Amino acid sequence: MFKRIFQLLFLASLLFFLAPKADAWGDNYCDLESDCCDYCDDCGPLRRCGWSVQIKGGVAPSHYTSRGPVWLTVPALTPAVFTVSDTAHFYNQFHTPWEVGGEIAWNPSENVQFFLEGLYQRGSGKTYDFTAGAFIVSEVTTPYETWGGYVGARYYFDRIFCRLSPFVGFKAGILHQSRVDYSLSLFGVFIQTSPYYKEQWVPSAGAQIGFDWLLTRCLSFVFTAEAVVTQGLKNNRNNVIEDPTLTGGLTNVNIGETGKIVSFPVTFGLRYNF
Repeated sequence: MFKRIFQLLFLASLLFFLAPKADAWGDNYCDLESDCCDYCDDCGPLRRCGWSVQIKGGVAPSHYTSRGPVWLTVPALTPAVFTVSDTAHFYNQFHTPWEVGGEIAWNPSENVQFFLEGLYQRGSGKTYDFTAGAFIVSEVTTPYETWGGYVGARYYFDRIFCRLSPFVGFKAGILHQSRVDYSLSLFGVFIQTSPYYKEQWVPSAGAQIGFDWLLTRCLSFVFTAEAVVTQGLKNNRNNVIEDPTLTGGLTNVNIGETGKIVSFPVTFGLRYNF
């Protein structure tokens, strides 16, 4: 997965090296005044026509907006198909995800920034024990993983004390959600391992706020808090039980839908300004 993230960042970096140089815009459009070293006085929070790269990491608390029912099939019963529980909460299935990422950005003005971002996110799986009707169930899930990229824009407000610049932004992109398996046990007896969610590519978008704190002329500390909405996981609609004699006649388990995934990433980063 990290290999794919690095590939995304490498492609993004090509934009910087292939982009036209500042003097190609003509009329000294991208020239900087020598007396703006501290970004104070008449200088804006960003260097117009400047580029930057950022590395960052943090955590992304997440939850499902809805949880569909889990349907069971026992041919010997009437009705043969019934439900006794809903899909587990996100926090029942996974630990809080952490994320790492990087971005490359360009400033068309002293207050506006466009950026291209690559992210990897992972939350290790949990063991979830519960009762569903007459069944005493234990589920052990594999990790929740996503990777992909976003494009976005930010607006930076004028710097405070020549160092601190708050910002607001928006981003949209596409993510790959990896397959999630679960090991099913009933009454303490291991039954089998089956797919819970299937892998897929999904759209994702969100808003962000934060601040940029100048450490040196070229280096900044960046704090970002976001609210991101991503399409829900692709549920496995039919798990066939390989040996129904171990489950009291249970032959099929249909996993319910999750609704959208809403996450609230909080990250800390370092940005180098060209």
